[in-house]
Amino acid sequence: MSIRGFFIKLIGKKKKENLEFQNLRKVFVPCSRIGDVLLMTPLIYTLLKNNKNIEVYTSTSEVARVFLENERIKKLEIKYKRLNSKKKIAKLYNEILFAIENRKKFDLYFDMYDKQSFMHILCLKILSPRYLFGVDRKPKYGLGRRDIELFDIYQTIDKKSWDIIGLDFIKNFPLNEIVKEYVIPKNKNEKTLKEIFLENKYNIILNPYGSVEKRCLNEESIIDIIHIYR
Repeated sequence: MSIRGFFIKLIGKKKKENLEFQNLRKVFVPCSRIGDVLLMTPLIYTLLKNNKNIEVYTSTSEVARVFLENERIKKLEIKYKRLNSKKKIAKLYNEILFAIENRKKFDLYFDMYDKQSFMHILCLKILSPRYLFGVDRKPKYGLGRRDIELFDIYQTIDKKSWDIIGLDFIKNFPLNEIVKEYVIPKNKNEKTLKEIFLENKYNIILNPYGSVEKRCLNEESIIDIIHIYR
């Protein structure tokens, strides 16, 4: 094991507690962009339906918040504007700041980061949720997939989609109702799909907001796509 691996494992220790589902109150589910949010809706709404005392906290962007219109879903600004930069130091600053400002706030925290990282584990340690669920890490620095003891439950990613992974996390909870479909709130002021889509025409739906900045569509690209089908 390398020196970095030693220190990651050293800080990644946690005293385990018995997991009591009905005692959960504040749960954090990380999902920022539209695709992430949509894939996490089965997990989020399954939690809400099976425990009337749970409030779910997310890190959604403004664009994606329409998918989570529920009084028991709280939106947090995880990407602070105090240091707005694409550089790693700015992202690290934001992660540390989030951990400090929300220390010991959550009963359950889902962590979907799969890399071995000293600073990420340090931030989770600072955050100190009561229960911490994470995905298998990629082996590195002499550490295996599940060598960090900070996590109460690990979940295997394999080739599963994130909606399946989310529900797998809680499959051992005492659940009366499982939401398997994506949840899209209905807005009474919006037109029905039949009114929006035109028959005998190409109907194109564009999502310009990718999971990372480099995968987002700019205005020029959107115009080019539309012109292909004009």
